[in-house]
Amino acid sequence: MLKVGLFFGSFNPVHIGHLSIANYLWQNEEIDEVWMVISPQNPFKEKKGLWNEELRLDLLKVALKGHENIKPCDIEFELPKPSYTYFTLKELRNRFPEHQFSIIIGEDILEGLPKWKNGEDIIAENFFYVYPRTTSSNNHLELKNAKQIAAPKLDISSTYIRENLQQGKDIRFLVGKDVAQFILENKTF
Repeated sequence: MLKVGLFFGSFNPVHIGHLSIANYLWQNEEIDEVWMVISPQNPFKEKKGLWNEELRLDLLKVALKGHENIKPCDIEFELPKPSYTYFTLKELRNRFPEHQFSIIIGEDILEGLPKWKNGEDIIAENFFYVYPRTTSSNNHLELKNAKQIAAPKLDISSTYIRENLQQGKDIRFLVGKDVAQFILENKTF
């Protein structure tokens, strides 16, 4: 049975914070692979400012090139929008019944988890790897089926990266050289 950690996000764009969490998990936890699930449209986020989903997928492929254990996952591209984690999990389990899935989530997101579509079911049916956030108040939902991980805390956001791009600043050390080059070649600001 393949143990897969599902790391959901808009990845708008993917950055070294995302990658360091994914890398930490597959190297230090009982996870065989991390699938970075790109959400075309998160129901809690505004669509304005969201880059094209295919561009975000291409950026993720560039960032993960040559990495066998961390993979992009575009299953939500095939599902109705906005993307709901509950339906994505159901579809993944239908397609890959031989896999054991867990969810990778930031501790700042936990408090809102019960408000997600079928949030109580998601909580009851899944194991969570919870990564620390510098912005978290540590006043979050306590899950019995969760493990707090000791991944490095990097205070980087995709919003900050997009703002830097708008200002013509160098983002190579926030996203990696290859991703930065791909962004500059394929996105107009």
